[in-house]
Amino acid sequence: MSTRTSLATMTLLALALAQCDPPPLQRNCDNDAAIACPYLNEPSGRIEGTLIYRGPPPPESPSRRGVASGRVVLLLFEYGNPPPPQGSATSAVSVQTINAAQLFSEAVRNADGTVTATIPFQFPGITRAGVYQLRAFYSRNETIQFDRDGASLNIPSGFHPLFSVRNLPVAGDVAGGALEDPSSSIARYVRIPIGDEVNENGRTRFVMPPEGAVADHVTVYLGRQIPTERPIFRIVTDETTVMRNGAMTTVAAPSRLTPVDIPAPPALDAQTMAPRPGVELLRYARDWGLQVAGTRVLDMVRNPVIVETPLGANLPALGALFSVDADECFTAVLAGVQVRRDCRANPLAEATSGFLELAADVNDNGSIDLTAASGHVDAHPSLVSGSPFFAANAGRLPWIYPLVIVSKLHEPNAAERRLLLEGQNGRLDAATLARLRTALNRAETLDLSDPSDPRYPVIFFGSVVPGGATTGFLQPWANGHRQLENVLRVALVPFGVEVRGPNRATDWHVIVSPQLPETADRLGRALSAAGFQNLRCSEFDPQYADDSQFTGLPQGRYAVNFIGPGGQTWALPNELGAFPAPAGSPADLCPGGVCRAPSQSFFIRVRGVELPFAEARCPTLTPR
Repeated sequence: MSTRTSLATMTLLALALAQCDPPPLQRNCDNDAAIACPYLNEPSGRIEGTLIYRGPPPPESPSRRGVASGRVVLLLFEYGNPPPPQGSATSAVSVQTINAAQLFSEAVRNADGTVTATIPFQFPGITRAGVYQLRAFYSRNETIQFDRDGASLNIPSGFHPLFSVRNLPVAGDVAGGALEDPSSSIARYVRIPIGDEVNENGRTRFVMPPEGAVADHVTVYLGRQIPTERPIFRIVTDETTVMRNGAMTTVAAPSRLTPVDIPAPPALDAQTMAPRPGVELLRYARDWGLQVAGTRVLDMVRNPVIVETPLGANLPALGALFSVDADECFTAVLAGVQVRRDCRANPLAEATSGFLELAADVNDNGSIDLTAASGHVDAHPSLVSGSPFFAANAGRLPWIYPLVIVSKLHEPNAAERRLLLEGQNGRLDAATLARLRTALNRAETLDLSDPSDPRYPVIFFGSVVPGGATTGFLQPWANGHRQLENVLRVALVPFGVEVRGPNRATDWHVIVSPQLPETADRLGRALSAAGFQNLRCSEFDPQYADDSQFTGLPQGRYAVNFIGPGGQTWALPNELGAFPAPAGSPADLCPGGVCRAPSQSFFIRVRGVELPFAEARCPTLTPR
């Protein structure tokens, strides 16, 4: 519940507005303030309430006897853009943590062996007004004990807000959030408004009042234990060997993209061994993200035309292999990532390794809803089939786990361009170069602070394709069939989505390339059924061959994100491509003090233009 502007505040504001040069607003942030200041001296918001845990007893901290290990992680998401499959958010708006020692200091043991614990909480520093939801999980273990060559290593693990491979729950963690009904099998999150609601020209928006805003009496429940581990996998573009039915089998990877080797960086400064600043380095950073040698890159043209949607045969595709090299499993452990034991002992083991393929029941009602009457609840956002079997569904196909979202990586902003062009005193030191590399290999976020260079997140969707073709989505998949696969075929659906805000209908701008007329009509119907209202497309004119004339995926580098049925995510590229050896580890643990799992540096690069067919045209949206 948001605090409302008091009469005294309204009087002060009226006096200020009546003058040509209003005095600065004075905020009293002391405990005796008549008007509460939620966070320091800035108008920001906070959420406060009670956190309730009911689940397995916490493990003991390895360093503090009798003290609970781990911490509770609170994740703030925009209500209209949660994580997949309901939304597209690949990271939280903000994060707060609560030490497990505080939560469990007065825990009560229940008759069934579980424990119950409660603690008040605050989530401060919410800088933008709006409607939010709170998700949460208890990260149980803070260290991994790992034995190698007779030596026992205690590797720091658990949640780390800046380490993307360690900031999501793993098997055994307990999840929850601010829920409407904690006992329901369907997790529906409470709407938490921050700020004052105003109506302008028929549209509702929220504004942060000058004194800030507080949403109080919010209850967060933690009670669902995560049953599965996050898979560590790699992308394959050629033949590879896996274990199937007790025998080693050669599998041909399905990639239709072009593998690229990263070229050597521009000439190095002889003294600092850092690239010389200049235009060459800026171009190199944009094209390759300052990635390390050994990185796999797949090139994809910006506007491929989908022709054969019933089979999906011409969709750009790649292969994802669950099993990774044993040394790469060890590298993951060094970074503090929990990995499956069979991955460490035998990366080709068949018993429990693999991707769990299953249809995503988004609203958890026991059926896969794809019809207009159901609101296409479980339909994939952009994968469309021309098969007559899906005529009743307007060509819509279901989400299949693992969900696949491809997100555009950050490109240099003005400050970063300046660093790359000029360097610091004519050179870039290793620490600055490392920070730039980290920034360039994270997904772009919404940033409108520079009007001359607005930044919008751009995503496009992929999908696991059962049986290697979209016809594989037929029965029994609609009934929720599931299976374990060592290798997945992932079709990439080349419709870009520029995310300008949380509302999918009004704020998402779909970017498509011209299609064959029949396909264009089918796309128009499917995108209209999905509720999209904004479409960008330029029809093909054969007398021109200018890149700027053709729409399609915006050019640049893209990360591939896999989301499992338990909510766990694995993204490429990630920090395992190269990270410093853990503090206190043996000097020879990683060559040169840098640990590397080269397969974890993979990314897709969209570039160039592929001229569509002369008879192609743009889809037409039909307002709902």
